Amino acid sequence: VGLSGVMLSIPIGFLVHPFGGRVAVDMGHGVPLTPSVYWTTLARLYAEDNVVVETHTDEMSGDWLQLVDVLVIVASTRNHTASEWDAVRDFVASGGTLLVMGTYPGAPDEGAYTGWTGDLNNLLTPYGLRFTRTGVGAGYDLRHGELYGTGHGGTVVPDELTDGVRALYVAWGALVQVTDNTTAKGLVLTDTPASGAVLARTDPSVGNVVVLSSSSIVDDIAMGDGALLGADNLLFLERLVSSSVPRRPVIHSVGVDGLQTGQVFQVSVDVFGPEDTEVSLTVRAPDGSVVVQQTGVPDWYHLAAQFMPVLSGTHVLRVDMVSSAGNRTCMLEFPVYHSIATISPLVLLPPLVAYLYVARRVIQSILRLSDTPPTGSQNRGKGITGVEAQGAGPVGRHR
Repeated sequence: VGLSGVMLSIPIGFLVHPFGGRVAVDMGHGVPLTPSVYWTTLARLYAEDNVVVETHTDEMSGDWLQLVDVLVIVASTRNHTASEWDAVRDFVASGGTLLVMGTYPGAPDEGAYTGWTGDLNNLLTPYGLRFTRTGVGAGYDLRHGELYGTGHGGTVVPDELTDGVRALYVAWGALVQVTDNTTAKGLVLTDTPASGAVLARTDPSVGNVVVLSSSSIVDDIAMGDGALLGADNLLFLERLVSSSVPRRPVIHSVGVDGLQTGQVFQVSVDVFGPEDTEVSLTVRAPDGSVVVQQTGVPDWYHLAAQFMPVLSGTHVLRVDMVSSAGNRTCMLEFPVYHSIATISPLVLLPPLVAYLYVARRVIQSILRLSDTPPTGSQNRGKGITGVEAQGAGPVGRHR
């Protein structure tokens, strides 16, 4: 027969929400923009494919770029370092998408732009692209631009980014020039014959680099202004998002159900990917030992495993997906608590007997002290004053 007790019981479950990729906006070089305010449409379109849009303020390096699928860089007030540009080029070479925006609506005068676009040209020149001047789309004020494309003195070149696009609205941008036709091409040209463009991209063989004249092309407010004039900025944005959504495998969800050591933990993983996708699932205990190791092609895109942890502490679940289209990795940490041990009543008997014996001796000592009269008393059993009340029994006697 066993005796057990549960002082506290808390059901715990973990779930990793669907994740389709990550867009990082470089905000560490003095860009006075707030993507969460001005780019809500862009973020919403990416969110439909479970792609998150985040800002990054630290120096760009290969370490964090490995976690990024789309990198957005806007002309800023502080130049990037050569090592940062090297890391970005490595990012593009490894399959990442780079989106560069020359200026933004409401920016300072053209003189201030010269250094900003020069900084971006250090990045873009090897791709056969560069910014030549600013003032593109300079309407009667900084918040009102102009239309460029078919029917507006320019041309729209067929491409997956311009499918159905006739014209783009630009407010205070920079002119994009193609310097090498073998590596890049303009997509929305400002005039015919072309002297520049407001949208350009590299050849896929070089990498996926898209260059915009201005962030106004994807800006919520500017898009609203452009829509009133018949611009197709929203359609272009949809094309941009769909073309830059990662094609790599997707880890849809990872779940862990369990609480204590000695209990069976259930692990489940749902994934999506090409037919050649392989998935590995590993769980490591706090001491680093492997408690679960499962590798193979998932059955109907679902992997499940169970294990019984023998150690309390933080366990690590890792899911790796590899296919011809790329790879994904997801790591999840979860705590495992000590189980409540079963205790036999016989184990409690010796300390219980000892406790009762000591308690009895203490009570006896207290009673003896209570029967002892104060110093100087000659009449044992009398009250504290040594006198008896008339007509009554002895005062203060203890029986």
